[in-house]
Amino acid sequence: MGRRGRKRQLAVEDAYWQLIMAGVGTVEACQRVGITRKTGYRWRAERGGLPPLRVVEEERGPRYLSLLERRRIATLRRAGLGVRMIAHELGRSPSTVSRELRRNRRRHDVGGYDGELAHHRARERARRPRTGRLA
Repeated sequence: MGRRGRKRQLAVEDAYWQLIMAGVGTVEACQRVGITRKTGYRWRAERGGLPPLRVVEEERGPRYLSLLERRRIATLRRAGLGVRMIAHELGRSPSTVSRELRRNRRRHDVGGYDGELAHHRARERARRPRTGRLA
């Protein structure tokens, strides 16, 4: 079962990490982005004190869905279009759209498929944290 509670605010979280990397303290960074101190400390604990590794969009290539395509899928899905029509609009295979909706949508998500959240989930899954070979 997935994590319950509020949907993650990815833009706020990114702004928080940018402030932390710029040398701003945790308490001040939390105040600037408008989150509680407890949330800031939780985000640091979840990541081991390091900002999340972000995969640059340009490096991914055309094989993977981009954030823009995921947003478009969300918009078209809310408009009531089916999987095949969405695939035709994007110029992708229907199986790609179907797989995307199945992998990155949860039952407890409010409002159905969310492109931002789906993109975050896909990138987290693609990260596959591995231990280093050299000890």
